[in-house]
Amino acid sequence: MRRDKLPEKPTSPPAQALQPEKAPAIEPKAITSVPLSKERLPEPEPATQPASEKESRAETEPPTEAVAKISAPPANSAECKEALNEKELAVAATENSDKLFHLRRALRLCPNNATLHYELGNTYAAMERTSNAEEEYKQAVSIDPSMVAAKNALADLLKAETKF
Repeated sequence: MRRDKLPEKPTSPPAQALQPEKAPAIEPKAITSVPLSKERLPEPEPATQPASEKESRAETEPPTEAVAKISAPPANSAECKEALNEKELAVAATENSDKLFHLRRALRLCPNNATLHYELGNTYAAMERTSNAEEEYKQAVSIDPSMVAAKNALADLLKAETKF
């Protein structure tokens, strides 16, 4: 048999062809912020050298009361109506843990409702969590300064604390 007539052996593909194709480079896109509301908060004024760390923190952090008033729904909103349903569930509950659950949920829905803060304060007081009760009574009075029940409960709580 003649060698020149033998069929040719298949050759392996070049090494370059065996390498996987590289994916095209993806350039990162810039992250843009989305405004949470249509209202713009005022720009903070440039700070001078604060005298203490407490003043420094106060200048850089937004006041929580102002933020709560901006983000809180109006009293007649659907969220506040749902919060009143949660309050009714809390009043009907027999266990303090259930009352806490419903009142906290109600306050997440409608944070500027003085009655909800007052009721939560009563629940904390019943659980002998006086510091939490005091905070809630103070919050109720700050929202509605004419709320006599919250003022009286706060005064009673503070009197009881001074006896010990």
